[in-house]
Amino acid sequence: MLDTTPSNLYQEIESAERFRESHLEHYGDLVKDYVGPMYGGLDVEEFAPENHVYEYLSLTVPRLIHDNPRVRVTSRRPVSQGDVAKAIEHGINRWVRDTNVRSVIQRTAYDTLLTYGVVLTSQAPMPGQDPQAKYKSYWPNCYRISPKRFIIDPVAISVPEARYMGHMWVRDKEDLIEESKLDPSWNGDVIENLSESWEHDDIGEESRHREAPERHEVVAYDLWVPEIQLKNSPGPEFGFHGTIFTIAAGGDYYGEKD
Repeated sequence: MLDTTPSNLYQEIESAERFRESHLEHYGDLVKDYVGPMYGGLDVEEFAPENHVYEYLSLTVPRLIHDNPRVRVTSRRPVSQGDVAKAIEHGINRWVRDTNVRSVIQRTAYDTLLTYGVVLTSQAPMPGQDPQAKYKSYWPNCYRISPKRFIIDPVAISVPEARYMGHMWVRDKEDLIEESKLDPSWNGDVIENLSESWEHDDIGEESRHREAPERHEVVAYDLWVPEIQLKNSPGPEFGFHGTIFTIAAGGDYYGEKD
C-alpha cells in the first residue's frame, strides 16, 4: 500500500513534477512559436514566418471541436423507453450548453495537440438556487487543468496503472480561512500558518520576473490515490473510489477527502 504520510506524499509530488517537466521541455517554445514575436522572450529574428505551430492548431482544432460535444441517447427498448431516452438526450445537451463544456474542450484540444490534455470533472452547485436553502442540488462541471499543473505517478507504465494522480491549485488564504469557519472538520489554525506564495505561474519562467503585488495566495496539491479507501467510505459500490489527499506547499496542512 502506498505510503500516504505527508512527507512521503510531498516527495512523490516532487518526483512527479520532475517527470512532468521532462515531458514539457519544449512546451514553452511551442507556445512562443504559436503566438509569434508579440510573446515575451521571442526575438523577431527567431520568428519563422511560416509558423507551422499556428497552422497546425488553427486547422486541427476547429475540425475537432466544431459542433461538439453533442450527445445522442438511444435505448434498446425504443417503444417503452424511447421518450425517456429523448428526455435524457435533451437534458445532457442542455447541461453541455449551460456549463460551457465546448469552451473547456476547446482549450483542452490546444493542450492535447501541444502536449497532453487534462479535464477534471467534479460536482458544482446548480445555478438559480436559493443561497439560503438548506439542501442544494449539484451537477457535474468540467474544468481544464493546465499541463504544467497536472502530475501523475512517474513509475506507472500506463494511466490505469498509476498509483496516484493529481494537480496543483491556488486559492486566496483569506478565503480558506473563512471557509474553515463554516466547516468544523477544518483546522483553521493550520491554515493560518500556511506560507503564501505567488510564484506559481504556469505560463513560463519569464513570468516570474513580472511585477505584481503580493496576493496572499496558498499553493496546494490534490492527489487521488485509488488504492486507499477510508474506513467510513461507502465504497466503490456506491461510487466512492479511492481517497483524495490535500498537501499544501510550504505548510503543515494535511487533509484527506473521500
